[in-house]
Amino acid sequence: MALGFTALRAETLRLLNETNTSVIGELSSGVGGTFESSSDNAILTYVNEAALEMCRSCVFLESNITIASTTSRLNSTLSTIMWYPMSVSTATTRLVHCGEMELQAYDQSYVATTGTPVNWYRNGVYNIGLYPTPTTPVTLTVTGATTPTTISYTGVTGYVNATVAIGTATITGANIFAANQAVVFRTSTVTNIVAGTTYYVIATGLSATGFQISASVGGGAITPTGGTGGTFSVEAIPTDVGTYSFLPDDSLLKALPSYAASKLALKNYDDPSLIGRAFWKDWYDLTRMTLWAALDASYKAPGGLFAIPPVPQAGK
Repeated sequence: MALGFTALRAETLRLLNETNTSVIGELSSGVGGTFESSSDNAILTYVNEAALEMCRSCVFLESNITIASTTSRLNSTLSTIMWYPMSVSTATTRLVHCGEMELQAYDQSYVATTGTPVNWYRNGVYNIGLYPTPTTPVTLTVTGATTPTTISYTGVTGYVNATVAIGTATITGANIFAANQAVVFRTSTVTNIVAGTTYYVIATGLSATGFQISASVGGGAITPTGGTGGTFSVEAIPTDVGTYSFLPDDSLLKALPSYAASKLALKNYDDPSLIGRAFWKDWYDLTRMTLWAALDASYKAPGGLFAIPPVPQAGK
């Protein structure tokens, strides 16, 4: 069970009631103008943003990171996936967690004490402190709550209205495709070009005004035969890079596109049909609150990693 960009993008566009050729990205100002970010780049940004926020507010995703060969008292996790460390170990010892204020009461010179680390503590949000400060390099294994690796895609997205002539391999149209790009014909009246089937653009005959297709990457060109030629909508299929699997597919498909759709609506104040639908974030927040309510009570206790509900309660 996992979802990549292609599925999440399709659901976001469905919510927005937009086609894949629509430009619903971020505009240069609230009164319109040239778009600064394409629809797909904007959707990807907001889908990833939603996923990271869910794992910081209502989904416990456990993993570990390694901090190699350190002699520092404070070790940052800011550039890693770790947002809430729960245990720290060296190659030979599991360090004992303590509060920094407790440590200061025990040893007022704790920042200067050196030796073999026995304790670890949280210093701020993204620093792990070691006590004593190691005199020789140690490698730390940090286990705790993490965020997922963000997803991406390769290839272009969008449509081309292309004209197919029987007996001619080159398909003409304002071409946006590159070699090896996967494409699908939405409709076709040509016998050997089947609507809904994935084909691949090849390097042969590739230009700004035309392209040829094959049944496989780098394969031989398909020459249209049978049926009748015509102009058809040809859609680029992006290739997913990575997937999300920290929740069941149905929950991901409900939450992440809802967040992306609401952010896109808010970014398009000049489109009244979109701004009126910014309520989609309520669906995202409802999913987060439902997941938060189902967490073990120990995670939600004061000082716990999910002590604060993801959505502020009314009147509080």
